[in-house]
Amino acid sequence: MLTDDAPILIVDDDNLVRLGIRMTLEDADFRNLQVAKSGSAAVRMALRHHPAVVLMDVRLGDGIDGVEAAQRICREHSCKVIFLTGSNETATQLRISATDAAGVLVKPILPQYLLEALEALPG
Repeated sequence: MLTDDAPILIVDDDNLVRLGIRMTLEDADFRNLQVAKSGSAAVRMALRHHPAVVLMDVRLGDGIDGVEAAQRICREHSCKVIFLTGSNETATQLRISATDAAGVLVKPILPQYLLEALEALPG
């Protein structure tokens, strides 16, 4: 089980989504939270902060999408990645399934489902 002091990196290019996820996790007493709005920023932050979990949007707008960013992060650092996506496209699902993702959540996500996904992660 994930502890409330485990470092979590939230990656989404939508400010409102990032804020909503952060507030949801803070309300659940998670305190060690980092945020990034692009794939390249996520890679830099992960190498600096060594998150236990990365909540990664699949579509990011800076040339490095969430799948590629997650692969780069996982090559350098052991962590669990939960992808967040608004897409049910087969190509997107195939790219995600080719990773070692700990999970996939389809947006919009109810806060309880996000928290349940984190609780289900092995410690």
